[in-house]
Amino acid sequence: MLLCGNHGAAAAQAQELVDLAEDKGALFWKAAGMMRRGGVLALTGRASDATEMLISGITVYRTTGATAFLPFFLPQLARAHAELGQFEEAWRCVGEAMTAVETTKEKWCEAVTAAYSPPKEAAAR
Repeated sequence: MLLCGNHGAAAAQAQELVDLAEDKGALFWKAAGMMRRGGVLALTGRASDATEMLISGITVYRTTGATAFLPFFLPQLARAHAELGQFEEAWRCVGEAMTAVETTKEKWCEAVTAAYSPPKEAAAR
């Protein structure tokens, strides 16, 4: 739903995942839901909420030892940082995403990283 632009359904599914994961004590799935929720927030103009949710979700996700899909969510965090004028943080997230692409071999995420990266003019600031 997130990539299809159905943000309402994506937000509802992400929240349902978080709620179910909390009920079951499933930290991995709670983190996955938080990252998805953060992605929705980033795509719907709520950059401040998105950064908070994505940072929290990514932090929890990493505590599980998981690395898959980080190259998908880090660029969304970068875009949210850029919308807040936090360009240094944004470019740090882009670099981290590219490193994760190489580490995890998730080459499909290279396009996502480019699509969600801050605008080129942000690099000059």
